[in-house]
Amino acid sequence: MADPIDFRINDYIKEYLESKGYSNTSNAFVRERQDRKEPVDKTKSEALHEKETDRKKYENIKEAMLKHLDNGDREEFFQLWSEHIPIEVFTNDASAKSLEFLIYTHFAVYYLRSTTLDKDEQKAQENMQVFRSYIESIRDRSISQTSDLLPLFALPYVPEPEKHASFQDLFSDEWPTELRKKVWDFLEWVFVGRSLPSLVELLQNGERASHVLVQLNRENEELKHRTRESNRQLKHLTTDYYNLINITMELVESLQQAVLGKTIANDYIDNVCARLLLARAQESQRSLTSSPRPGMDDVYTEKLDFGKIKRDLVNISTSAREKALLLQALRWKLTKAKSDFQREKVLDSFIGCDLLGCRSDTEQRARIIQQLSSPIGSDAYYVKEEWARLINTLASLRKGRNYLSPNEALIICMQKAAVSEASDTLIKQHLLAALQKLSLRRSVQTIMINHNTIKWLFPLLNHTDRLSDYTL
Repeated sequence: MADPIDFRINDYIKEYLESKGYSNTSNAFVRERQDRKEPVDKTKSEALHEKETDRKKYENIKEAMLKHLDNGDREEFFQLWSEHIPIEVFTNDASAKSLEFLIYTHFAVYYLRSTTLDKDEQKAQENMQVFRSYIESIRDRSISQTSDLLPLFALPYVPEPEKHASFQDLFSDEWPTELRKKVWDFLEWVFVGRSLPSLVELLQNGERASHVLVQLNRENEELKHRTRESNRQLKHLTTDYYNLINITMELVESLQQAVLGKTIANDYIDNVCARLLLARAQESQRSLTSSPRPGMDDVYTEKLDFGKIKRDLVNISTSAREKALLLQALRWKLTKAKSDFQREKVLDSFIGCDLLGCRSDTEQRARIIQQLSSPIGSDAYYVKEEWARLINTLASLRKGRNYLSPNEALIICMQKAAVSEASDTLIKQHLLAALQKLSLRRSVQTIMINHNTIKWLFPLLNHTDRLSDYTL
């Protein structure tokens, strides 16, 4: 006799076959189970049948909602929408709120479309009024700050919006088709969780558990690494603490002797100073020997030859395409890191090798500034754009801002490069974003003010219609 768990698995297999429409296979499978006189859990069968019934019910609801969407039946659509879309979906998912906004927009313009066969001016006005009331009801929500939806807030207040240039995409043939696809995907996502075959649910739960376990193991290793580093630093600090206590006690005793009128020999003072300097030198040596070389010895950082990378970035023999691709790869090391810990380690390796010459590599700094100052239209233009992107990424991180801020020459060059861009290019956007993030430092604010950044920004803001949302 087979184990009871086998019977449960067979029930799941039958349910899966039926859900996918393999009726012949399912019938043959049932016959074989009957031939083997395999007991069937009636409770399980009833549950599977109920789930199959729910699946068909939700499929019918989805088809009905899509039909109402296509036919402009606003009341019927939102009746089903309110009955079958859980309220917590909108609480936890901003994209669901955006989709609902687009659906209201669709019904608002449905009877204004030139392709609509049965135009109805009264329904058009009614739908637009409903849309206006909906907008007023969400005025305080974060959706009103979404840049893609923001222009649509003006729709109810524009006479004959079908003739307005700002809403041409809304009245195109493609817009309702794209919306229908979004609604279909959303309903599929909402309903599928309620009617998934048990076998699929088991596999999905197993994959999620496996992913969580891998993530926990990775985080555990990172925490162990952090703990080892913290313990090492604590050990050094403890040693330094006791050394300083001993020296302090000796100095206090010497001070007491001096108060009593006894002379303190210069040799003794020199000895104390030498011990203090020796302690600092030993600490620096420990730091150099115990900490991994950036990108070379650290087990949590990919082994990279930063010396060669720095040379290739500024070498005149390296093509502009190669430089741009190399800069993109370095930026992706930060933006595509799997965890904050890995991102921090990558950034540490960039700073440790002084990638941009912000510390002591003045030659590297000068060559990078030269590339950022390249004229518009030159072969190095894409290199300039990739430098702007990388600097903006570095400025997004606290350690990155600490690294970039002391480089006054680079900040001045970034400002000049942004000003030199006549139009709202990606170079201007990323350099302006980097400067804005760096301006959190008072020293950078002073540099920018002294080089007339405010004077440049005022006329720029007089032409907001020419600026992207990101720049603005």
